[in-house]
Amino acid sequence: MVNGFVTSVALNGSTFILLICVFQVHVEFTDKEDRIKIEGPPEEVEKAQAALENMAGDLISKLTFVEMTVDPKFYKHIIGKNGANVNRMKDELGVVINIAENDGNNVIRIEGNKAGVERARQVLHCL
Repeated sequence: MVNGFVTSVALNGSTFILLICVFQVHVEFTDKEDRIKIEGPPEEVEKAQAALENMAGDLISKLTFVEMTVDPKFYKHIIGKNGANVNRMKDELGVVINIAENDGNNVIRIEGNKAGVERARQVLHCL
């Protein structure tokens, strides 16, 4: 089993399908354990696992996140009419923006490539 690769595989479904076809393995996502289970001939499982680990390492080196604590009274400015501001940043900067309450704090989490995350952080800070 491979830990922690569910998100990275989900980002590129075509790569996931390619792994199944090339390595002739069965891949199962386990929700509760946050793992990927790879079944098949041992040598094929090892090759598929190595490919997933390489892909995850590459994504980890390219992706980052920041969290910002924001007063909820500013949410309407951040989100914009019908989500226009957040959606524009998502599309233009290639980031994911989540707004949630975390341990009593109102947190905005921005995830994506380093340049896009930094630019989105700057934009949100200015709003």
